[in-house]
Amino acid sequence: MIKNYTSAVPIERSICHIENKLVAHGAKDIIKRYDSIGRLESICFIIFVSGSNVSFKLPAKIDACGSSTDERNSEYDINRI
Repeated sequence: MIKNYTSAVPIERSICHIENKLVAHGAKDIIKRYDSIGRLESICFIIFVSGSNVSFKLPAKIDACGSSTDERNSEYDINRI
């Protein structure tokens, strides 16, 4: 069960918050990838770990979020994200 699945916070603000947290923990080379219609697909970044640069990819998984909330929120619009 997902609690608080809706938010009045704009997606851009949430992305900025994620980026700030990544930078605060040593991330560099942060890249945001978008699909052909402009929806965020993933955030990729590099962190130096144990003497090596390690790449990470955080997928957005928008469709999975939609299926979890659709049953409880008939006004859910995946294109709004």
